[in-house]
Amino acid sequence: MKEIKLTDRISYLPAVEHPLSADIVLVRGDSGLFVFDVGNCDAATTYLNELHMHKTVILSHFHSDHTARLEDTVFDELYVGNQTFKSVRQGTTVTEPVVLEDGIKVRIVPIPSTHAKGSLLMVADGVVFTGDATYAMWKDGKVIYNSQLLKGTIDTLKAQPEDKCYLSHDGGVIRKKEAILKLLTGIYAKRTSDSPYIVLNDDEC
Repeated sequence: MKEIKLTDRISYLPAVEHPLSADIVLVRGDSGLFVFDVGNCDAATTYLNELHMHKTVILSHFHSDHTARLEDTVFDELYVGNQTFKSVRQGTTVTEPVVLEDGIKVRIVPIPSTHAKGSLLMVADGVVFTGDATYAMWKDGKVIYNSQLLKGTIDTLKAQPEDKCYLSHDGGVIRKKEAILKLLTGIYAKRTSDSPYIVLNDDEC
């Protein structure tokens, strides 16, 4: 498993398809490591466990491609959203923004999300790590957003002063937050009064 550098403090272990496993983001503090998601990949878990330092794990949401290897991962602290707590049954539940410091500030922020209830952002070194919070979900064979939750996603992203975003499963690309907001705002503009959902066309998925 190759660790890929994003900034002086931040790197990631890339997502894989078989089995499906999300990106694992590593933020190096002065004395320890912040780990955003633990994925579902044996090689990544082995790599993490061979890093012998204090580890603080933050789970973006409860889906197995982000959390499945938690029981096999060696860590010291765990922060989760309320829905994720119901799944993993451990950790400190985050319902308001939390700031952690270790030579670098790491901010954990709850974010409404169509993709998964109880999602969390991690913000570090000028980048907003969204996990899957900006993504849609499948319902009755269609790709959709919940209008109300999408508005919450947009508002929460806007409230973060950082101008860069990193989306899981996105090939290690750091994107302009403005571009993500433009896409989400365009989707939100398609809402109608007769349905709580916005159904995406094939070319929008």
